[in-house]
Amino acid sequence: MSSGLSILSYILGYFGLVLFQVLVLNRLELSFYINPFIYPFFILVLPFRMQHWVLMLVAFLAGLLMDVFCSTAGIHAAALVFLAFVRPYLINVITPKGGYETEDRPGIRGQGFSWFLLYSIVLVFLHHFFYFFLEVFSLTSAFSTLGKVFLSTFVSTILIVLLAYLFSRERKRA
Repeated sequence: MSSGLSILSYILGYFGLVLFQVLVLNRLELSFYINPFIYPFFILVLPFRMQHWVLMLVAFLAGLLMDVFCSTAGIHAAALVFLAFVRPYLINVITPKGGYETEDRPGIRGQGFSWFLLYSIVLVFLHHFFYFFLEVFSLTSAFSTLGKVFLSTFVSTILIVLLAYLFSRERKRA
């Protein structure tokens, strides 16, 4: 039953992220170069031991939902699938010597602030790089696209780290 409750909480949480993204963040006119995305947070906090193909399928469906709301013809789905593809490899690179517990998922409380910050920056940067270059589908404006990638990654990472603090739970102590 707790597994079903956990899945339901992930689904409801993602719908909340999508609604906030679509109704608030997408309507903000911060700058041409700042376009924050918080919906990748959903993929970032999924359990470590999730099978790779399941992770990519979940990312595809989650990205497809964003594409439906944003009328972006698969760009969000492609970028989120790319993020889900590289996530296990990054986790393997930054895994601590003791490893992770089977049921652990990435978070500030479990892995620490600096670990989560590095993890978030790298994955959000890769997501944004893939998304923005797929959006323009050209190298003619590479410098302005890179500016968009860096500034949007900066703002998105700040928002994602704040979300991680808001939704982190105290670890149970034995």
